[in-house]
Amino acid sequence: MHHSLPLQAAASPCRCWGTFNLLWAAVQYLHRFQKGLGASSVSFLYAKRCHQKYDLLWQLPTIAGLPNPMPDEERVNLPHDAVLHEFKVREFDSHRSCGVMVTAI
Repeated sequence: MHHSLPLQAAASPCRCWGTFNLLWAAVQYLHRFQKGLGASSVSFLYAKRCHQKYDLLWQLPTIAGLPNPMPDEERVNLPHDAVLHEFKVREFDSHRSCGVMVTAI
């Protein structure tokens, strides 16, 4: 059996000022399901830039950044496979320490 959402139900949360905008949908999701507490990004610098640049995010009280689990200078002397593995391990630990729910590496 095939079920489809009506076009209006799928398009409505993604429409902002008459155009398709996934950032708008994300902000609406945060308001509806997380009480608009804020969001997090991949780094402190990116969080600051996003909050300054995208006016759709201004209605959120904060955009938090997560610490970089493996700075570039630590990657230089490791083989590519080792960098990927070590980055994932550190990322898991870093996100968990920040209270981000992580289910697997």
